[in-house]
Amino acid sequence: TNPEFEELSDTEPQLLVATQADGYLNKDNAGIQFTFVKQRKIGRMKRLLEEAGISYGEGVHNRKGRDEIKLRIPAGAEVAKKIRTFLTEKKGLSSRLFKLSARQIDIILDEVVFWDGTLTNKGDVVLDTTSKETVDVIQTLCSLANRKCLVSKYQRTSTFGDCLIYRAYISKKTTANYLAANKELHQEDY
Repeated sequence: TNPEFEELSDTEPQLLVATQADGYLNKDNAGIQFTFVKQRKIGRMKRLLEEAGISYGEGVHNRKGRDEIKLRIPAGAEVAKKIRTFLTEKKGLSSRLFKLSARQIDIILDEVVFWDGTLTNKGDVVLDTTSKETVDVIQTLCSLANRKCLVSKYQRTSTFGDCLIYRAYISKKTTANYLAANKELHQEDY
């Protein structure tokens, strides 16, 4: 292991992405709670927790005529404390992630699609979030991983009101592959 990189298990970067997207950080302790309706998210979170050997609590709450599944990583769990160190106070991804190994950065970028991301028909990932700091960190992680990432923002209007959405469009192609396929973009030698 390289001492200049942070040490995380293979599952911890995945849990970090899930926490940033869908976790609630308890204010009175280090616990993390997730509330899901979508079966795919419930299944993925349970699988990640079980693969990592992390004990968790589970409950069902009926709200607005639908069941919500609550999964809780207890405050005493070492992983809950560790995940929090990679998040900002507003639950955005922190620049501390830049100290992860290239393999772990790839794990994070590949995990985005399962939480706040959407897979396009071309195989690219679109991440929409209200957190500018998270999009900025994702863009830097893409750069570190040699992946193309375009960032934009737009106004979304919903029944809850207007909010600014930051979008990261993460290409499945690496920057090097993109440039090789588009040689006309770099014809001149410097």
